[in-house]
Amino acid sequence: MLSEIKSHWRAHLPRMYRRLQKSGELDGLADSVAASTREYARTLHQRQGLDPYTAWSDAMREVALNLYS
Repeated sequence: MLSEIKSHWRAHLPRMYRRLQKSGELDGLADSVAASTREYARTLHQRQGLDPYTAWSDAMREVALNLYS
């Protein structure tokens, strides 16, 4: 998941990606976003009854890929 998040940022938010990379914060922020995505997927699965694949896809779209877009 980290590579997907970083690739998305690199492609769609190149300035932010370069700034985070230069400052050494890229990996930490990507880890944090990945953790938030996992937690949101777990919530969607448990509380809304979504199957794990759908919950994961929705969480990736909502949290990881749109957070800084």
